[in-house]
Amino acid sequence: MRGLVHVEMLERPLERGKTVSFVLPAGAKAGNGTFYILDLHARVKIAPDSPPGRVYLIAESGGYGSAQIAFTVNGKGAPVERETVGGISGIEHHRSSSWTIDVRFSNYLPYRSIHPGRNTVAIFTHALGPTRIASATIFADSAIESVVAGPGRLVARAVVNHPRSCLRCWR
Repeated sequence: MRGLVHVEMLERPLERGKTVSFVLPAGAKAGNGTFYILDLHARVKIAPDSPPGRVYLIAESGGYGSAQIAFTVNGKGAPVERETVGGISGIEHHRSSSWTIDVRFSNYLPYRSIHPGRNTVAIFTHALGPTRIASATIFADSAIESVVAGPGRLVARAVVNHPRSCLRCWR
């Protein structure tokens, strides 16, 4: 079951970043059967004369990271590599022969960023080194959605594959 939370996402270029607001009812929080997902649809244009390096499209909710999409530029004529890491799709790697890359990315908003009343999501770009983004556009079909299925839980367990006799020698 998915429900759309009203967010005004106007289709326009992202120049100095964009902060969008959404309002949640009293008692709202993430967990216990209600979780919130950022569905981001963007187009990023890397400057064609950009030297090698890395640039990011980032989304933060309440000051906590929600999305980080990395674009690695390897030089003129080389493909632009895109990497995303999220709780829904895991790690994804893509290569593009174009300087213009369409991105669709979904991830859970951090639990601590969700609270009753006005909430915000800030979307901006960041460059490491001289690599440049010519433009970035966030499309109007980007959204915040409420869902009932939460992120998976991680459990760490030690597995010992040695025969018992081998373990005795370590005593």
